[in-house]
Amino acid sequence: MGSICGKTQAAAKDTAQEEKDQVHKESDKIVDEVKAKATEQRHQLEQDGEAKRTEFQKDADAKRHDLEKNLEASAQKKQDEFEKEAHSRVDEVKKHAQAKESEFEKHIQEEGQKITDDANHHINSS
Repeated sequence: MGSICGKTQAAAKDTAQEEKDQVHKESDKIVDEVKAKATEQRHQLEQDGEAKRTEFQKDADAKRHDLEKNLEASAQKKQDEFEKEAHSRVDEVKKHAQAKESEFEKHIQEEGQKITDDANHHINSS
């Protein structure tokens, strides 16, 4: 009988060890699954982050491009206004010069007429 009891105890120990090994196996399997899932999620987050960075970069590039176009348009507008103002001032100076020239020519004609009249009067008086 002693040997049956010993065999039963040995069988019970073997069964307990097998159960313990099975628990460790299942535990390791669960840990591996969790690690795999975490790695997959990390990769997905990295991809999502890269996609967001790319999206933000494109948005920033588009905004910079729009700003550059607006600055360029503003500079062109100011240049056009400056040139228009310059042409306007040149035209104003030309008109003023023409008016002065006409006034001077009229004055010369009047003075010339006076000299002619004085000369004729002097000739007729003598």
